[in-house]
Amino acid sequence: MGYVDKLSTNKVTDKNGRRSGYSYDYLCKLAAYTGWTYEYVEDSWPNLLQMLIDGEIDMLSDVSYTEERSENMLFPHLPMGEEDYYIFISPDNKDYIPDDYSYFDGKKVGANKGSLQEKMFQDWEKSNNIESELFEATCSEDESFEMVRKGELDAF
Repeated sequence: MGYVDKLSTNKVTDKNGRRSGYSYDYLCKLAAYTGWTYEYVEDSWPNLLQMLIDGEIDMLSDVSYTEERSENMLFPHLPMGEEDYYIFISPDNKDYIPDDYSYFDGKKVGANKGSLQEKMFQDWEKSNNIESELFEATCSEDESFEMVRKGELDAF
């Protein structure tokens, strides 16, 4: 029987506190074919990515392919899924006007440190002549969303 030393998924649990979700189901199916067992590690996504790069964990779900990352880690030939990316703003924010990108000028916008979304936002900023203050988040996404709700970040 094979063994993966340490692995992480974005933790999603059901109403009984058991792991669930697409990544978890995918890895269970993978284990059924390979005989692997997993030891789960929990931390924020940016910290987990660094742990993967440093060899402290063996696998991490939800890592988007980039040329730079492919120099430090292996990616499967087929993707596990696709993602869409959004900018989240507090529903209490009455200043934002949809499609008026100038709203983001001078605003504090968070993105996970080292993530593809961080780079994509920076490219989007440049293409739309926007200059915001980028906050590189190292906390959980829930904590980042709470920062938006509290007004500590204008968007995430």
